[in-house]
Amino acid sequence: MNVNRNRLRLITAAGIFSAIVVILQCTLGLITVGTVNLNFVLIPIVVSGIVYGPYVGSVTGFAFGMTVFIQCLTGAQGLFGSALIEINWFYCFVLCALRGLLAGLIPALIWKFCARIRNSYLRALLPAIAAPVVNTGLFLLGYAVFFNGHMHSIMPEGAGVIYFLFIVLAGVNFIFEFVTSTVITPPISAALLKYMEKRK
Repeated sequence: MNVNRNRLRLITAAGIFSAIVVILQCTLGLITVGTVNLNFVLIPIVVSGIVYGPYVGSVTGFAFGMTVFIQCLTGAQGLFGSALIEINWFYCFVLCALRGLLAGLIPALIWKFCARIRNSYLRALLPAIAAPVVNTGLFLLGYAVFFNGHMHSIMPEGAGVIYFLFIVLAGVNFIFEFVTSTVITPPISAALLKYMEKRK
């Protein structure tokens, strides 16, 4: 009975957090201010993995990846996303889905393996740091491997690959994701964990 109840709880949590991620990605995720994409989607992904474990974190991250892939298909990701679909839709799918899944799984595993850290705020800071690194790092790696020809076709003349990937392509967006994730995720996670402990 308890096993079924726990399974239902995890499925429900995965559904709720996935819905939050889809809504954020389809609204704020499409808004840009200058060169910054106002995307807070990593926050619920990391929080879900911290509070409910790797399974829920993975599902929530996968929902993020699939939403991005669908946006590439529909043109909502702009010319860049449409170009990746046109070049190779399967590679685009793998890049989006795998990146999203691991962006949810790895922070959740880091939280799980840092159980010796008693302060929940400090413990949550490590997954919050890992999420934008994994998310951006896997995107850059996948893009450089799967879409190398496209990368070289849009690189400014004289720019090196490292400079283009980390400064031009990731740049300010990574900084925004990193700051919002590390500042907002820990207090939300700590508050939810305390609330759930009180309910028990």
